[in-house]
Amino acid sequence: MPLSWSFFLNCQKADCRHHIITYLYENMAAEQKARSTYDYILSLTDDPDVIAPIKFLREREVVHFQRFGEALEFVTDYLAEKKVFDISAKNNCKC
Repeated sequence: MPLSWSFFLNCQKADCRHHIITYLYENMAAEQKARSTYDYILSLTDDPDVIAPIKFLREREVVHFQRFGEALEFVTDYLAEKKVFDISAKNNCKC
């Protein structure tokens, strides 16, 4: 599933406040696992035709991990915010 801000913002409608944090941690773990795999492949070869694309893929995993970390920070900050709802007389229109 691709990372999408609309997923995070619509998550409140689906009542998955706690699942979104699990989702992000799972994705961060997957990125780290892939990076580790690429590191292992790099340790096994000295062929430049293999090293170049594997280094690119490894760098991509690092960036994805950082973006999931930023999303996790955004979501945890959002969930920690105090929500204020205005229930004033002007909003209670009896039309």
